[in-house]
Amino acid sequence: MQETEKICRERSLANGRWITRITQVNQELLEQATMPGKIDGVIDYVKDNEIGFIKDDNGNQYFFQRNQIIDVDKGKTIQTGKRVRFYPTNINESKMANNIEIL
Repeated sequence: MQETEKICRERSLANGRWITRITQVNQELLEQATMPGKIDGVIDYVKDNEIGFIKDDNGNQYFFQRNQIIDVDKGKTIQTGKRVRFYPTNINESKMANNIEIL
């Protein structure tokens, strides 16, 4: 095993070298990354791949809908345990997540 502690057969080639991942950065992603007030969290619950709850790092839960995910991340899978960054808002007594980035 070269340059690694263990081989993940789904992500590695036959010789044990890691497959290169390509990241695309665009203007929307750069703007979202510099938006003040965004917080990190993890998807805690998802129903029908459309709605769910995000738990922030302090344990607060925020409701979200798929249409609140930023455009460049709409094609990414949303599943329990996935890390996200979002802008928290309050509507009446409900906590909502907006401008969600899938990390």
